[in-house]
Amino acid sequence: MSATVETVTVPVQRGLPAATSRVPDLRRALLALAVAAAPLLQVAGMLPHPVLPETPAATLALVAQDPDGWFRMHALAASSAALSLVSALVLAGLVRGRGAGVATVGAALQSVGCALLVFAFAAEAHLWSLAADPSLDRAAVVPLVALEHGSPAMSALLLGFPLVGVGSVLLMSGLLRSRAVPRWQPALVLLGTLASIPAPPGSAVGPLLLAPAVVGLLALAVRVARSGGR
Repeated sequence: MSATVETVTVPVQRGLPAATSRVPDLRRALLALAVAAAPLLQVAGMLPHPVLPETPAATLALVAQDPDGWFRMHALAASSAALSLVSALVLAGLVRGRGAGVATVGAALQSVGCALLVFAFAAEAHLWSLAADPSLDRAAVVPLVALEHGSPAMSALLLGFPLVGVGSVLLMSGLLRSRAVPRWQPALVLLGTLASIPAPPGSAVGPLLLAPAVVGLLALAVRVARSGGR
């Protein structure tokens, strides 16, 4: 008596490994894009920023000349802050072992500061652009915008900037200590960050002083694209 053996052919789906491998590649590209775009948007918002007058009435008159431009500047600043939050977490993920603790604390501080700045920039863009509406009585609006100095948005702005600055310094110090990336990259970010701190809003030298940080972050973005940000 002979037994008949049936061969079952299982269809193999081709192309799945390649498709799956594209997911990490896309993730790397998006994370690198966030790291690269954050400083570029920051500079794009700084370049057209005027020197601010000392009084609310003069500031309101300045905003009224181009309310859409004022809104765009602050939208760019808010977008940059949001991407900087992502960037801080991504760059902290590059650090392993030595320097990881410092980098983690720095990324946490920078993330909190960036979140505060997103709120502050968005509120400032909306408030001043709305107040500059030509249909409103300018004399009646000035006392209202003067209240901004004690508003939550101003508090967020005043707290957000130092948190971002201190957090960035700690994060770059952690990267320097870990040697996870070429040391010149975080060194440039440190140089640009510290050099640009004294520059007031609207200063022509602000973007120039920040240039080393932009170069360093662009180089770090390339590193993230190659490493996956992990």
